[in-house]
Amino acid sequence: MKRWTSATEMSHSVAIEELLFFIERVANGAATLRFLCGEPGFGISLLVRMASQRAHARNLVTLTVPMDLDWGEELSVQGRADLVGKLMRSIATAQKPNGKAIDVLFRRFAERCAADVSAFHKSPASVLENATREIILLPGGPGLIASLSSYCDAFEKKDRNRMKDAVRSVASAPLQEVREIDGSFSGSALLELAPANLLHLLSALARACDYDGLLVIGEKKSGSLPAERDAGSNAFGTIVESIEQAIHDGASGLGVILPMRPGEMETVLEDLGHRDRARSTDHGSNEADEHHMALTRMMISVPALTVADFAEVG
Repeated sequence: MKRWTSATEMSHSVAIEELLFFIERVANGAATLRFLCGEPGFGISLLVRMASQRAHARNLVTLTVPMDLDWGEELSVQGRADLVGKLMRSIATAQKPNGKAIDVLFRRFAERCAADVSAFHKSPASVLENATREIILLPGGPGLIASLSSYCDAFEKKDRNRMKDAVRSVASAPLQEVREIDGSFSGSALLELAPANLLHLLSALARACDYDGLLVIGEKKSGSLPAERDAGSNAFGTIVESIEQAIHDGASGLGVILPMRPGEMETVLEDLGHRDRARSTDHGSNEADEHHMALTRMMISVPALTVADFAEVG
């Protein structure tokens, strides 16, 4: 069996330990971000898969976010519907590790509510209100609660068609399908949410469904981010800002892992520094530098292979 040198194996072990500790923190309610930084072909994909498996084992929901995600205001309504639908379909759990698990969350929520109604002899409305006390305070919360309420009612009556409709109101992409179901459903409301609000809402949904939180994993479709600032790097900067905003707004049990190359990390940090300076009037440079340092400390380094490694594996 091919093996790396002991030094490289030790370095990879350190990265793995950092990643597992990070996931443990999220499962215990922390909200935080990590950049998984290294060259392609040196185990980043393996670490991402390991993170997803560990997250599911620790009762976390996972969500995959394309790292070239465009949430620009110029995006059409249909474009936003397709984007939200794609994110919803990427939701995965231990029961459905390959995605399309929003129905698992809804069913688990309904089972929790039904159990509480029976155990505490409360009305379904009272149990629903208690289970969604965090969701109701968030942008998009009332619409999501309408979908959950409809699902719970259909679950109690064993109406599978209405259960599917309630799930589709959140998970389906085409806007016309959302409108055809029920105007009170949350599909159209989710389209209006800023990325930070959507991440916060989904982490709250995961916890309301008796999961311990949400792990968001960045996905790179092709190659690396361009070296120069353009739509790709700007979109990535928007993702980072949105994550920070969700954490600042009080999200808990929210973890984010973003894989990237070292050069991409530098580009994104530079872009964010320019944004910081553009927003700040007094002491802008110091604030930008502090932000840069804070983000740098969130990096998990995946070591490159050495000459000795290549010699050992042939």
